[in-house]
Amino acid sequence: MPPSLLSIGAVSKACDVPVETLRTWERRYGFPVATRTAGGQRLYQPATVELLLEAKRSIDQGQRPAQAFEQIVAASGAAAPAKVGRPLPTVVCDAAPCGESDAETDEMVSRWLRAASLFDAATLAQGFETEWHRLGLFDFLERRIHPFIVAIGEAWIRDEIGIPHEHFASDRVIDFLGTIWRPLSDTATGPVLIGATMPMEHHAIGLHMAAVTAAAAGCKIAYLGLDTPVVEIARAARQADASVFISVSATTPRPLVLEQLKELRRHLASRNQIAVGGGGARLEIEGVQLPGSFRDFFHWCESQPMPRPVR
Repeated sequence: MPPSLLSIGAVSKACDVPVETLRTWERRYGFPVATRTAGGQRLYQPATVELLLEAKRSIDQGQRPAQAFEQIVAASGAAAPAKVGRPLPTVVCDAAPCGESDAETDEMVSRWLRAASLFDAATLAQGFETEWHRLGLFDFLERRIHPFIVAIGEAWIRDEIGIPHEHFASDRVIDFLGTIWRPLSDTATGPVLIGATMPMEHHAIGLHMAAVTAAAAGCKIAYLGLDTPVVEIARAARQADASVFISVSATTPRPLVLEQLKELRRHLASRNQIAVGGGGARLEIEGVQLPGSFRDFFHWCESQPMPRPVR
């Protein structure tokens, strides 16, 4: 790393802003502006820290983030936010199944796996965008992203790639999915859905896949993120009068998942439903829905009630 540039972790620490928030600001408002290494790592100029601190002070005082960043850019002469006002992504939810063979799926996934092993961000970005538009929502998630993540994990187990490759690939997938669901959620007029993983769960991709599906169904997403206490998920759902979707990976201990979901169900009203998906969602709990596919989850999202009027 060039000595004059800062990693996203260093900027996060200097500004006391979570890394995921920095990524969200970049996606939504085009700031902070980062350069990328060949491996896809974000790097920032040192002056970015002071600009972020100034923007953060404005936001803490009640200013909208978009206005805060526009003012910072105008005053500093920094590059204008390229993504403000960008068009919403096209989402195809009614496409017929692609009907390709498993061999064709494996070939595309292998191509992406090779790109990840080389830290080839451009190939992944182009591949994600092309297949998103070609396949539509459900086949893209089920025949591209899910097999790709499985392949990454299996390659790591075989010692064909390392943890940096797995982190790189996961980050690229999350970034792409975020560019799809966040603007859709921001402009949605449907019900609010709370998205989270429960304590001890640190895998984010399944949650972002669910968020894409829910936003495509017209829902607003309140994304709480990873490793969220059950009581906080329940509090958010009660305050928003919202249903909840939870992602559970196959590595999470089943008894823990059962205990946490039962606790969450006890804290919620009957109208506030719970949907659970992911490799660890092999359970049966009264009052907890287990959509069998992303299409099933899409229809579950469409069926959720709007919040009751506040009296």
